[in-house]
Amino acid sequence: MFSPYRFPILAMALLLILPGLSACQKTNAPSSQDLPQVSMVLTHEIATDLDITDITFIPNTLAHWLGKIALLDKQGRLFVTDIEGGKVVPVGTHTYRDMVGLLRPKAPGLLFALNTNGQIEAFREDDEDGRFHPLKVVSDSLELKQFCHPATLATDQISGLSAQGKLMNIRVRQNGSDIKLEAQPSPGARKGKCAQSSKISYRHPENTHLFIAENSENPKAKLQVMIKDGLLNKGMEEIRAIGVTSSNFGRTYSDGVIAVIDNANKRIGFIALDYANQQIKKAGPDTTNKDQ
Repeated sequence: MFSPYRFPILAMALLLILPGLSACQKTNAPSSQDLPQVSMVLTHEIATDLDITDITFIPNTLAHWLGKIALLDKQGRLFVTDIEGGKVVPVGTHTYRDMVGLLRPKAPGLLFALNTNGQIEAFREDDEDGRFHPLKVVSDSLELKQFCHPATLATDQISGLSAQGKLMNIRVRQNGSDIKLEAQPSPGARKGKCAQSSKISYRHPENTHLFIAENSENPKAKLQVMIKDGLLNKGMEEIRAIGVTSSNFGRTYSDGVIAVIDNANKRIGFIALDYANQQIKKAGPDTTNKDQ
C-alpha cells in the first residue's frame, strides 16, 4: 500500500515540540501573506491509499529503524506502519479522534488512542507478529477531549486536556496485560493549553493549510515553512497535519523527524530535524534555539 522514496541527509540534534498536531495550542490562524518564509525539501516520502488526517510516533529503543508510526484516517480508523511505508496494520475496533505514543526503553511499543466517547484505549506491540494488541485500561473515570503531543516523549507519562479544558498529567503503570492510569491536574497550567517546553515549535494552525515554525519566547518570530520540489520528491502546497518527534528513528532520522501530511495528495513526507534546524538558522537569528 505504501511505496518509499528517499535521499540521505546529515543528522544533527534538535529537540522540538509539536502542540499543533492535535490542536493543543489553539491560536489565531496567521495569514501566509503576513509571514516571512523558509524553504525546505522532503527527506523522503511514502504514498498511501488512506485519507490520513493525523500521525504520531512509537519509537523503538532497541532497533531504532523499526520504530512505528500510527495513522488516523478521516473515518476515525487507526493504523500502524513504519517510516519506510511497510505493511499497514489496523489497530483497535472503535473509531478514534486522537492518539499518542510512549517512549518505552527496551520494551514493546505502547500506543494510546482516544475513542469518540473520550475514553482512553491502550495497545501494545507484539514481538511475534508486530501487531498492536489491546490492553485493559484501569482509570478513575478519566475522559479527555484530546492528547498533548510533546516531541520529546516521556517513558511513563502522557498528558491531555479534559472535557473542562484542564491540562492533565497521566502517570502510566503497567502490570502484565493491564494499564493503570493515574491522572492529576497540572499545577499552574493555562486552561485549554498543552505545555510547551521547547523554544522552537512546529505547528499546523487550525483551519489553515499552513506549516509554521515559531519561537515561543518571541511570538512575533514566526516563519511559514514552504516545502519545495527536491531532487526526488515534489513539494507540498497545502498541509493537512504535521507530527514531530525528537526520538531516534535510525540513520537519517537519528535525532528525530518531522512528518508532513499532504492535503491534496495521499502521501506523507518526512523531514530530518537536523536539516530543518539548519534551514531555520539560515532564516534568521530570532527563530533559532541558542540553548540547543
